[in-house]
Amino acid sequence: MNRLILIVLLGFISGILWELYLKISIAFFVLPLLLLFIFPIRKEKRKNKNTTPKPFKTPNKTKFSKKVKLFKRHLKIILKPKIVVIFILFTLISNWYTQYLNGRYETIYCNRKEEINVIGIVISSPKEKQYNIQYKIKVESIDGKKEYQNTYLLLNIKKKKGKEILLSYGDKISIKGEYEEPEEARNESGFNYKEYLKTIQVYGSINSLSSDIKVLKKNQSDLISLSSNWIKEKMKEQLGKILDEKTSKLCMGILVGETKQIEKEIKTNFRDSNLSHMLAVSGAHVSYVILGMNFFLKKFHKRKAKYILVIFLIFFLFLTDFTPSVTRACISSCIILLAEIFYRKADFLSSLSFSLLILLIFNPFSILSLGLQLSYGGTIGIVVFHKLIESWFEKRT
Repeated sequence: MNRLILIVLLGFISGILWELYLKISIAFFVLPLLLLFIFPIRKEKRKNKNTTPKPFKTPNKTKFSKKVKLFKRHLKIILKPKIVVIFILFTLISNWYTQYLNGRYETIYCNRKEEINVIGIVISSPKEKQYNIQYKIKVESIDGKKEYQNTYLLLNIKKKKGKEILLSYGDKISIKGEYEEPEEARNESGFNYKEYLKTIQVYGSINSLSSDIKVLKKNQSDLISLSSNWIKEKMKEQLGKILDEKTSKLCMGILVGETKQIEKEIKTNFRDSNLSHMLAVSGAHVSYVILGMNFFLKKFHKRKAKYILVIFLIFFLFLTDFTPSVTRACISSCIILLAEIFYRKADFLSSLSFSLLILLIFNPFSILSLGLQLSYGGTIGIVVFHKLIESWFEKRT
């Protein structure tokens, strides 16, 4: 089962990367190979009566020969027809899925107009910029068409003194504004804003004035998202009473990764001090949550406590806006907890592979996210190399 999840994941990643970098249909290359493994060519064995017995060879017990034998054994396992078929099948699925999503992005980019009418739901707190206030919205329709439902846009409201409109999380709004396609990298190997927006499932931005926005209904998002946003707002309110404005905003960044309101100067100071990781919610936060919850759930039955902990971790994902590092840690922890509940054995590799697979199913473009790459790469590096580093330090001491 552990090997199967890893093969599925590797196939899924291969299909995504093929589409992102080669942009050629993979079907022409892998379908003949898939058919070859499903219907293998059978060769008739010829019997030769005059075969002489092979001379007996003494086994070579050198370290090199052992490594060669081990490599051959692993190669035989990898090249088993069932494993190859599963790998190719999921490569095809992910490749077609990424092609479909890429096509969906391109249709919005190509069919853009100077002015569009959008109905959507606000799913973020306001982010104040120099010339506008920015929100993230979940689209319900564009120009009355439902084909763009459940896509995401950034709403930029131009600042005007005395005429600004403040939107709340969950507001269903009607917007009239100009669609703006995200820019690609101007220089080779430069920052590609269009690719970055794909990692957070955003299709572009719409620039509008306060006068062209109407609030249709309140509290239209799902219950869990509204509850998590309400808790965030209460945390801000309580921290604002205890601490000064700058410190309370910084505290929100450390607790739940809410860095939108932190001043640029403070962010720069953290970056220059190599402490910017403190403002990013990571797997360490999840471990603190688990330790804290275990302390409060001491009186509960162990099985019930684990159920409560799984539910709380899922809620914590909503609270932190599904950042890659937290998603990795939460899903991996949930798999381990569920395995203990149902008396099954869970290992590191299967839980890590499963968490990454879920992330890529929801958004294949998240593989380009630097946060995801560092989170998974760092975790794998710690697990793979910690024994080597530990033994090196033991020899030194």
